[in-house]
Amino acid sequence: MSPQRPTLKHAMATGLALCGAVAVAACSGSSGAAGGGASALPAKAQNAAPTLGLGNPSPSLCKGKHYTIGYDSFSDSQPFAVSVSNDLSAAAKKMGCVTLTKVVDNADPQTALANVRTLVGEHVNGVILFQILDAAQPQIARTLKQAAIPGVATAVNAPGLPFVSDSDYHAGYQAGQHLGQAYQAKHPGGVLPYLIVGGRPEGGPVDKQRAQGIADGVKSVLAGLPESHIQVIDSNALQDAAYTQTLSALSRVPAGSPVLLSGENEEVVLGMYRAAQQRGRKDLLVMGLGGDATGLKEVCTQPDYVGTVQFFPEHWGGWLLPAIIAQINNTGLPQTVTIPTAVQTKPDIQKTYPTVPCQ
Repeated sequence: MSPQRPTLKHAMATGLALCGAVAVAACSGSSGAAGGGASALPAKAQNAAPTLGLGNPSPSLCKGKHYTIGYDSFSDSQPFAVSVSNDLSAAAKKMGCVTLTKVVDNADPQTALANVRTLVGEHVNGVILFQILDAAQPQIARTLKQAAIPGVATAVNAPGLPFVSDSDYHAGYQAGQHLGQAYQAKHPGGVLPYLIVGGRPEGGPVDKQRAQGIADGVKSVLAGLPESHIQVIDSNALQDAAYTQTLSALSRVPAGSPVLLSGENEEVVLGMYRAAQQRGRKDLLVMGLGGDATGLKEVCTQPDYVGTVQFFPEHWGGWLLPAIIAQINNTGLPQTVTIPTAVQTKPDIQKTYPTVPCQ
């Protein structure tokens, strides 16, 4: 989900936006204590979800009205963005009372602001913001407020607007917890491993929340894991940088010691894994984050990959569209709604994505 223009996995995970990421109307594939599902939602959002149709758009939400909804997306080609857009269109069709007006900002803040001004000029009833540049959000939020047009944001907070998105810390925690459990199952009562986390120590909130969540999740299972066994590398949210930095980090891990790897997105984790393979590390477990096609393939084909945390963008529209309708009708949308994420192991993928080769 890395070209030079920010993608979701890059821009979100570098604090410009994230996620990377990744969002289920039904988390049927979640596994164990580390899985997502309704339990991943705060109490307020759990109560609001069925009432407001969050994750379950239907004609009953229309309340006898027709709505024109503006939608600003950071891309019309990036896979995560395409999945969200497609599901928004499907949700609008299912509801039968929504016309979507989509604009694309190509991860450019000036274009994003101009897009919102255009939507305001077209007198839309509400706006969904899926733009990933944090610096642009305050002015965009002011523009909507001045026009008295409701809005909701995803991926990046916009001041004063409800935020409907994944929890980066929780997704990281799920990844770390499952990784720790997998290690515990492989080495019951064994020596404590070394953990390398792909993140950006000096990055933005997405970087820090995911990296901290991974470390905390591992430590919640492997009690007593010393800080000296944990390294957070500066991956720059890119595969090549993660590869180089992991090679350096592994040089500080004693030969033969077990190693755990995870990071802020699938590209980073893949780069880290390739570095460990290059170093000939055998006692190794890897956990993905983001659940894009790359991550799913690695879980399905590499025994070292114990799973990934899936964000399920193909279901985000079913959360975002009911959210903006609730905001328009002032029917009690919480200020923060957490879209669930879920751990996906190989058996989970076989159930959740039966068309993905995973034998």
